[in-house]
Amino acid sequence: MHINLLIPNEEKGVHIDCTNK
Repeated sequence: MHINLLIPNEEKGVHIDCTNK
């Protein structure tokens, strides 16, 4: 199940794009 998630990861300082996986 692909969920549109754009969450800022404070540990890496990047946005995780779950739609790309």
